Amino acid sequence: MYISPSSLQRIHDLGQVLTDIDNMDDFRVESVSRLSTLFSASASAFMHWADADGKASKMKREDIFFTQMDENYQELYFSEVLASDPLTRWVSNRPGGQQVFTLVSITSPQQLRRSALYREILSPNNNHDILTISLNIGGKLLGNISLSRARGFSVYEKTDVELAQLLAPMLSATYYNRVLSHKILDADTTPKACTPESSETGSELKQHSPQYWLSTREKDIVRQLEKGLTAAKIGEQLAISPWTVKNHLQSIYRKVGVNNRVSLLNKLSCGYG
Repeated sequence: MYISPSSLQRIHDLGQVLTDIDNMDDFRVESVSRLSTLFSASASAFMHWADADGKASKMKREDIFFTQMDENYQELYFSEVLASDPLTRWVSNRPGGQQVFTLVSITSPQQLRRSALYREILSPNNNHDILTISLNIGGKLLGNISLSRARGFSVYEKTDVELAQLLAPMLSATYYNRVLSHKILDADTTPKACTPESSETGSELKQHSPQYWLSTREKDIVRQLEKGLTAAKIGEQLAISPWTVKNHLQSIYRKVGVNNRVSLLNKLSCGYG
């Protein structure tokens, strides 16, 4: 198997970045953003299985994270696609087995076109194949990353699968560490209510409302939003891509319960009036 020097460098860089990340949300955003670039994906999804015991019926909306797609697709996937998704079935039925596969390798074109996944997600977004990396340790399914490729690009090939297979153990091990850290943190953390009486003044946005559990990176982005910067400008300031900024924003919006930056800033400053 031949892997180009540039791809090897990206693998090395990805490993370094993810190893240094302590927060689960930051891990998801950084991993899918960088993998989307590496595999020429037009959109991606990260599904967290660690709390669902490998059962789709136990998945929660917040366990499903879509990037580079309209935010409505998270709800649409959860309510109409999840139960019949062939990728979900494949991942959950093989927690200790094959870690990398493509959509076209596990379903026929006829079956795919009849599926809710194709009808509700792929077709409206002009996508035609998905590369999925299953994250598991010792037979325990922790999550999976799915990378959609748009028409105009070829379906995923053997070299793509081989490259993903090289990445899978590293991604699994680093996410396992994030899951463990998150469980320990949850056991020691009690959310606080944000009220106008308890809020502070100043440019720190009331400590960024710690009850929402914003990560350090998410707080950095909110600080830049406060300055009125665009996603592109925020990316320049923080040395990350605009897509990574937008992916972080989706995570922030979901945590805070808003869908735009104005509502976000108002809510984080306890501006409920």
